[in-house]
Amino acid sequence: KEIVVDPTDAVFRHAEDMILATVYFYVVSGKHLVEIHMGLNLIEVALFNSFDAKRQWSHPVRLALYPHLFAHELAEELTTQNLLEDKAVFAQIFATTNSSLMRHLNDRFGEYVLAQDEDFDRREQVLLHGRQGATLEQVLPRCSLVWEKRYAEIWMEYATALVVAAYENDTDVAADECVQVLYANLDAMFRQRLPDRFDELKTRTGLARFIADTMHHLIIRHEVYGTSGVRLAL
Repeated sequence: KEIVVDPTDAVFRHAEDMILATVYFYVVSGKHLVEIHMGLNLIEVALFNSFDAKRQWSHPVRLALYPHLFAHELAEELTTQNLLEDKAVFAQIFATTNSSLMRHLNDRFGEYVLAQDEDFDRREQVLLHGRQGATLEQVLPRCSLVWEKRYAEIWMEYATALVVAAYENDTDVAADECVQVLYANLDAMFRQRLPDRFDELKTRTGLARFIADTMHHLIIRHEVYGTSGVRLAL
């Protein structure tokens, strides 16, 4: 059924509310909860298995990422208890049963690709599709990707300096047992293959990009999915 856009029409306003509620639910549960907190919680587990369990408290990779994940597993546990359990908050504020909510979260997590949001080239190609010669700044100057890429340059500069200071060459990275255990953990935890740009954490460039992308997801994408994205949905 085709509905004419008319803010004074109750049928249109009802359809509009249903669409907005769906987008809001998807952002809050699928993007924020799954792709930030649930997904990145596995990275904290991987860091613990790779560094803390080996008593490598001062390892540069651990020191680079741990401040962004401090006590995150506690936050995740509290989130699960207060939002997701049967008769908890989500089941009260969203029109869903608990079993449907669990199915939705499982579906979102099953299709989750680590650091997909940090594939900036792919995102830009999607946004500029069919506009040869145009730049993102010309087509969508207020798009989040414009300012995200500026932050990404900062993270990459920081991560590169850290990795270069810690490792003399790629051979040293590949020979670091803790880093290779980290990759093995991540490769086992996520169903989708890890991005090629990480070089299986065997090169300085790949390791730096992993650190930079992880920082970006925890800092910037959390802002998008947890704050500004929620406002956009509404």
